[in-house]
Amino acid sequence: MCEGWDIHIQYAVIDGAIDISATVLERDDKGKYIIAGRVAFWEATFNRCVSFKEASFNQFVSFSNVIFNQYADFSGAIFNRVGSFGMAGFNQYVNFREASFNHPARFAKVVILENTTRRGLRNYIVAPLIVWLIAKIRRGQSEKQKKALEERLKRTVTDVYDINTATVMDTSSNPYLKRYIDDEQWINSWRERGGRGKEALFLVWEGMSHCGRSIGLWAAWSLFFILFFRLFSHHHPTGGQAGGGASGAIMELRFSKRCQHIVVPL
Repeated sequence: MCEGWDIHIQYAVIDGAIDISATVLERDDKGKYIIAGRVAFWEATFNRCVSFKEASFNQFVSFSNVIFNQYADFSGAIFNRVGSFGMAGFNQYVNFREASFNHPARFAKVVILENTTRRGLRNYIVAPLIVWLIAKIRRGQSEKQKKALEERLKRTVTDVYDINTATVMDTSSNPYLKRYIDDEQWINSWRERGGRGKEALFLVWEGMSHCGRSIGLWAAWSLFFILFFRLFSHHHPTGGQAGGGASGAIMELRFSKRCQHIVVPL
C-alpha cells in the first residue's frame, strides 16, 4: 500500500509539537527544507502545533483526512506538484501566507470550525456583554483578566485570514469554502479600516443578520418589529377612537370627509 511513497504517516496521532525538520530528505544551501519525494499523511491527527514553514514539496503531497487541532503553518511553503487537503480538518488556525502553489491544491470536503450565526453572536455580542457586566459588578478587574474571561466564553473559530483563495485553492474542489473564506476576509478587512462608529455598526450588522449571512436571524428580527409595532399601536389607539363626546365625533367626521375626497368611483 505504501509503495512509491518516500514518507508515509498513516493513522498517526501526534501529541507533541512537530516540525518538518523531523522528516528532512534534502536541504538547500539556504537551510530550507526540500521534500524531494512523494509525501502522504493520510488520516494523521496533529494535536499540537505543526510547522511546514518554507518547506518545498517537489512531488505530490497528500494531507487527506488529516486533522490539525491547533496551529498549522504552511507559510512560504512551495508546492511544485499537486497537493491535496481533501477532507482535512483545520480546527484552530491555518496559515498559507506567501505559500507558492504551481498547481492549486485540492480542498474537497475540508472541514473547519466556521463562524456560524450562533458562534458569531456568542463571540461578538454575548461574550463581550457578559465581560462588561461582570466588570461593572466586580470593579478593579485588570484588562488581562477581562481578556482571559472573554477568551473562555468564546467559541473557537478557524482563522482563515491567511489563505489566498486565488492561488492556494483549486476553487472548483470546494466553491463553498472559497466563498466562506472570501466573505470572512472581506468583513475582517472592512472592520480593520476603522472609522467613527465602524465597530458599533459592525455589532448591529452582526446582531441583526450575521453580517448579511443569516436570513433566519433577519426574519426573526423582522417578526419582532412587526409584533412590537402592532402591540404598541394596540395600546395607543388613535385620537378619534380614544376621544369621547363632540371631539371624537368631529374627528371621525373629518376623517370621513377626507375619505370622501380620495374615493375614486369605478
